[in-house]
Amino acid sequence: MWAGSETEFVRPLRIGEPAVKTSRLADMVAKTGARGPMVFLTQEHRVEQGGELVLIERTRAVVLGAQTSKPAAAPPDDPPGERERAWLVDESVLFRFSALTFNSHRIHYDLRYTTEVGGYPGLVVHGPLQAVLLAETFRAWHPQARVTRIDFRAQAPHYCNGQVVVRGEARGERQYVLWTRPPAGGTAISFPYAHGRTGNFTLYAQWSETRVISLSGNLSFGSATVNTASNRTLSITNTGTGNLTVRSIAYSDPAFSGNFSGTVA
Repeated sequence: MWAGSETEFVRPLRIGEPAVKTSRLADMVAKTGARGPMVFLTQEHRVEQGGELVLIERTRAVVLGAQTSKPAAAPPDDPPGERERAWLVDESVLFRFSALTFNSHRIHYDLRYTTEVGGYPGLVVHGPLQAVLLAETFRAWHPQARVTRIDFRAQAPHYCNGQVVVRGEARGERQYVLWTRPPAGGTAISFPYAHGRTGNFTLYAQWSETRVISLSGNLSFGSATVNTASNRTLSITNTGTGNLTVRSIAYSDPAFSGNFSGTVA
C-alpha cells in the first residue's frame, strides 16, 4: 500500500523538453505492528532536463503480511480546519483511478475481497488519489502560489462513502497544511509537520512568492524591425512583493547592444 511521499521542486518542469527519470530503492525495513508483519519500502526518483536536476521525489510503500488483528480504530479527535471542500469519490471513481494508475489491488474495487480477505469494512480510497485531491484543493485555494516542497503522509485507511472531504489551515508564513477527513469523523496518527494537529491524510506545502514582471517600451518584442530608430527603450516593472535583481539583458540581433544591471524595486 502507498504510505506517502515527499517531493522537492528544484525548478519548473519544462513542457515539450525531454526528461530523464532515475529511480532507486533507497531503503527497506521489516516491522511488526497492530496489522501484523509489514515491510516498508522507500524509493527515490530524480528527474532531470538538459542535465539539470528538476525535482526529487521519495515515495514510501508498505507491504502487508497476513492480518493478525483487526485494523486499529481511529482516535476521536476531529480538527475543523479553516476551510473545507468535498470531492465526489464513489466506486466508479475508485475503479477508474485504479485503471488509470495500473493498480490491480482489489481492495479499491472488489468489495467482497476487501471485506472478507483484506479485513477492511469497505473499499479503500487510494492514497495517491487523496494526494491528487489535496494538491488540487491547495491549487484552487492558492492559485498564485508556486509550490517548492510538498509532503504527503498516509495515517489511516480512508473507506469509500461517496466523497472525500479535504480540510486545511495556514501554518506560518507561506506554509499550509491540508488533510482528508475520514467518513466516521475520527482522525489518525498526528503528522509531525502539522505541529501536533492530527488528520487521516495530510499534505504539507511550502511555496515561494510570485513576482510579476511587466515589460513596456518602443521595442517590438518577438519580431523587432531594426534600423528604424536610433534608440529603443525597454522598461521593466516589478509588481511583486519583493525586489527583482536584473543581472543582464541579452540581445539576439547584432543591430542592438546595451547593458543593464541593478535592482528593480
